[in-house]
Amino acid sequence: MHRHRQQCAAFMLIGSVSLLSACASVPNIPPPRMVPLEQPIRMLTLEQAMSHERALQAKHVEVPSLLAALPEKLYTQPINKSEPCKLPTSKDQLERKNFRAFWDGDCKNGYAYGMGRDIAISDTHHVEEITIHNGNGNSFGHPSVVVDFVNNTAGYRVSQSDYSSAGLFEVAQSNVANFNVIYQVGETSAKKKAFAFASPFSPVRNRVLEEQGVRWMSQETAAGYPFDNPSQLESGLMVQDPTNNQPVLALERYAGGAIVQRVFDNGVQEAVRLPAEYLSHMHEKFAEIDRTINKALAAHGRAQQLEREYLHMACSGKHVIKGLDSATATQICNWRDKFAEAYAQAQAKYDQHLATQRAKQEAQAQRNHQLQQERAHQFNEMAAAHAAQQAQAQLEYQQTMRDLEETNRQLQQTTNRIIESNARFGSSMQPSTYDWQQPNRQYQAPKPDWTKRTYTPSYGPAALTDKRWENGVLWCIYSNGRVHQAGGTMCPQQMFFQGQ
Repeated sequence: MHRHRQQCAAFMLIGSVSLLSACASVPNIPPPRMVPLEQPIRMLTLEQAMSHERALQAKHVEVPSLLAALPEKLYTQPINKSEPCKLPTSKDQLERKNFRAFWDGDCKNGYAYGMGRDIAISDTHHVEEITIHNGNGNSFGHPSVVVDFVNNTAGYRVSQSDYSSAGLFEVAQSNVANFNVIYQVGETSAKKKAFAFASPFSPVRNRVLEEQGVRWMSQETAAGYPFDNPSQLESGLMVQDPTNNQPVLALERYAGGAIVQRVFDNGVQEAVRLPAEYLSHMHEKFAEIDRTINKALAAHGRAQQLEREYLHMACSGKHVIKGLDSATATQICNWRDKFAEAYAQAQAKYDQHLATQRAKQEAQAQRNHQLQQERAHQFNEMAAAHAAQQAQAQLEYQQTMRDLEETNRQLQQTTNRIIESNARFGSSMQPSTYDWQQPNRQYQAPKPDWTKRTYTPSYGPAALTDKRWENGVLWCIYSNGRVHQAGGTMCPQQMFFQGQ
């Protein structure tokens, strides 16, 4: 049974990011939240992004083998066996007050053998393991189920060696205020640790991969979780130094859709843009965790099958272990029942939390809808007012155009009356024969060049005798033979001429 505590600690502890401290407690790991920085965003190259990981790898010291660090293998004789039947144990167990061990399986070549249950009890601990022993002091390659009745943990795993194990562990945390269950599934070995952990009473799942001095972590919220604040963290990826838990790079997505990418240098953070190649590299790391989880779930399935088969035998009411009272011998058959009420209360509390969050989300959605309606109403009012102003301006423009057309019509009428009046007046002054039509004058008709004449015009006062339009202008002809270009549409009735 000595491997239980060593493997449990090895599997469930990753540096100070301990999901299960000594397989007994689960610290609350806060998500990586950082305040956005007001500065220009720098685009990193792949080399610059990878340099953060390489710096961690450079200072990493590879442990040649964990075997050298493992304590000497110790064994104990089950008190219910008269024949030699060595069971694995540990110095910690041997030193506990009133320690005793039981094995209800077979014995072979002086070692525990085949399927059975290893029960280790003292005044301060009670751990049981259902497994299949190889008959050589270990159960490597076989599934096992380990239950710690004092610390309320259970592990379903397949171990390949003293430092390599894959499977699922569960921890029941119970105190006056809260009850919680944590599940961790994954694999740990000498060079790599990869696992995920979650709780049925939390929407958050975390994944961790640690190898070559670099830790990759993720936090993801279950799809459909009712966020009520856009600044709440929805998911995040982080690269971390496992020696001091300090982040070196992070990528976060918030409930409102904002995506933030950062790098850290000696505690100073900078908002950056990560290249697509590095994002693919990160996602491949988490895909590796998922592949490891699938392997661990397969090991968990094998251990569950072993558990079902053993409990079918041990919990039939006929199974007896010499030297062990019936209540202790059958405790493994129903040990989870003591958590049933607390589990139901925790589930109800979590359901109430989800209902409260949904109510907050709906209230926020209603506020947003109301705000949108108010903005739409304001927009419609402004649009209506603008349309009314446009319509009024159009009416005023149309009225102005009508007034202008009426003014033009009246002006045209006035102009026509003036022309008609001038025409009548000019006609009354017109002689029967024009002076340029008389034979002795041989007067030429008006031409563009009026300076060339065949007559000698006189000077002094002269009366208007004729007028005509020629070459686009009005020409006024006077009684002394002079021709004068009018400045408009009317000819002066009298003109006084001096010189040429």
